[in-house]
Amino acid sequence: MREERGQFDETFSVLHGNRAASWMMAGGYLQAGADCRVGISWVDNKVRGVEGVSMEGGIILSTKLTTRAGRAYLKVSERSERALRKKRAIKCAKWFQTAGLTAGLVRLFFKYF
Repeated sequence: MREERGQFDETFSVLHGNRAASWMMAGGYLQAGADCRVGISWVDNKVRGVEGVSMEGGIILSTKLTTRAGRAYLKVSERSERALRKKRAIKCAKWFQTAGLTAGLVRLFFKYF
């Protein structure tokens, strides 16, 4: 599609970047990262001198989208790490329950882990 036009249209980059920001506010971090990657593919990164640098496009827009994608994927990894910790905590709590340990020992254990 881009090849048919022969030039990059950065409007699509801005639209995908805005949609990615909306996804992040709604908690859809994977969708936000995907939108940023699509937006980056539409950015024209060729430097044409100081007069060719735009605050709404080019390298600046590419940097903005890349940073937003990085934040989105960081949130995804934080969520998966929290889910893993929760799963381990439930497993330990079940073990404590079957071992007949008191609630005080369980709290003491989780205080340090």
